[in-house]
Amino acid sequence: MQLIVNIIVLAAIYALLACGYVLIYRVSRVLNMAHGEIAMLGAYMLFTSASLFVGNPLTAIAVAVVIVMIAVAAVIVAIVVDRSEQWQNCV
Repeated sequence: MQLIVNIIVLAAIYALLACGYVLIYRVSRVLNMAHGEIAMLGAYMLFTSASLFVGNPLTAIAVAVVIVMIAVAAVIVAIVVDRSEQWQNCV
């Protein structure tokens, strides 16, 4: 039974990542391969913070990681995507 639940959860994670790829590609017509890296960074941060703060509930840690990942994604967009749009307008 646990194996079936693990398969369903992993499939849901893959489906969310695939939906993110499709959404970004349909909107910008650019295949953003950094999308998976941002997801891996979020998973790594969640794992690291959960192992550091053993006494705290996992939901508080997850909310903190989500907030930090939103900030990281905003910085990446400000640095990389906005600059690429400026270069695209020059060509």
